[in-house]
Amino acid sequence: MWILILGLVLFLGIHSIQMIAPQLREELVVTLGRNSWRGIYSLVSFGGIALIIWGFGEARPDAVDVYYSPDWMPHFTMLLVLVAFILMVTGVLPTGYIKARLKHPMIAGVIVWAFAHLMANGDSASLILFGSILVWAILNRINVGRRNTAAPVVVSIFPDIIALIVGLVLWVVTLNYLHEILIGIEVIA
Repeated sequence: MWILILGLVLFLGIHSIQMIAPQLREELVVTLGRNSWRGIYSLVSFGGIALIIWGFGEARPDAVDVYYSPDWMPHFTMLLVLVAFILMVTGVLPTGYIKARLKHPMIAGVIVWAFAHLMANGDSASLILFGSILVWAILNRINVGRRNTAAPVVVSIFPDIIALIVGLVLWVVTLNYLHEILIGIEVIA
């Protein structure tokens, strides 16, 4: 389980610098240069993700079941993950109606994704993984909401259409292929 926890510390830690110590981030950008900082940020992020995937795979067989979800929960979870994917894609596109309404759809997508997985998985490894990400995302959303003073932007329906299509494609590919390849669990049996 320590590999999973180390991965979470690295991934959530590097993603928390802006939230916890924004002045440190700015100092690192000035000291290292923007591209060097981005490189370090990316390496730590990808290293954290790799450790999370590896650690979760190692921890899952020995994880203690804390609670059991009802038989219908995996289906509801899949639906929520579709919503989460659409929100996450919305976060990287120009402003559409979804982004204008939610302000931070990427964080909202992470919250929905983590919550959905917590509802379907009641073992201790899942609680550590998805619970940590859920708490981090909620704290991040609160923090971003406090410091955001975004100027009004032109809103278009096209980013929303793109987000719906790309989110749906990512969801289908993940359900049918990626989840089993990356996590070792076949979603659709």
